[in-house]
Amino acid sequence: MRKWTWVRVVIVILSFAIALFPSPKTASVPPLDWEALLAALLVIPIGLLFVVGIQRVNPRSAPVWRYPDWSLNPFTMKEPLQFFHFASYVFLAGGVGHVIRVAVSSNQATLDDLFGAAIGVGLLIGVKLCAVVFRNKMGPKKEPA
Repeated sequence: MRKWTWVRVVIVILSFAIALFPSPKTASVPPLDWEALLAALLVIPIGLLFVVGIQRVNPRSAPVWRYPDWSLNPFTMKEPLQFFHFASYVFLAGGVGHVIRVAVSSNQATLDDLFGAAIGVGLLIGVKLCAVVFRNKMGPKKEPA
């Protein structure tokens, strides 16, 4: 594996592992409801389209973006999809770890416990949507090994 693959994997595993340990209960006030979770799943991809759209016309952006890949640097400022792709998996891992912790604990589960995973899913949907909407900025797809 390449260096950036290892960096991504380690950070995603850390996100998952940290979420498995209890932290001070910080519930939303008022608590989240289904509409808030659905809004996160819809608003995040639309917001990501806006943010990435600005980068689309940024002259400092790379002339051609590569499709998100675990072996590429997620912290490059020239290819925003790399970062948001990475962030989606960090949120997903943390969200899944949190859900597992709540499921095995005696704590009452709430919709707040799903919010991290919902953010991760929203970001992943947004990245896929950006790759389609800004396909003329995207380079050729990498063939699976």
